[in-house]
Amino acid sequence: MTENELVRSLNSIGKRSFVEDYAIYSDPNLTKEKKVNKLTELYSLNGATIRVSYAEKIFLNKKQVDALKIVINSPRTSALIRDKAKQLIAKQQ
Repeated sequence: MTENELVRSLNSIGKRSFVEDYAIYSDPNLTKEKKVNKLTELYSLNGATIRVSYAEKIFLNKKQVDALKIVINSPRTSALIRDKAKQLIAKQQ
């Protein structure tokens, strides 16, 4: 996965969603369908499906920490979301 593909995937998910719903996206015990079902409380079925598909690509390519770093370095992302991304990275190490 190239840097451009990672950025495109992250933008398709949404930086806020990637961080706030990280536990769902990263849970290896949940099937794609279960992840989508959990996210349909927040998004339409189509929106949830798209987000899960792109998130799976990020995790499959082991680019989740890189994605979180992009969120942290994004000036248009709220400070709260950037702080949560920093906490998620700290938990990865």
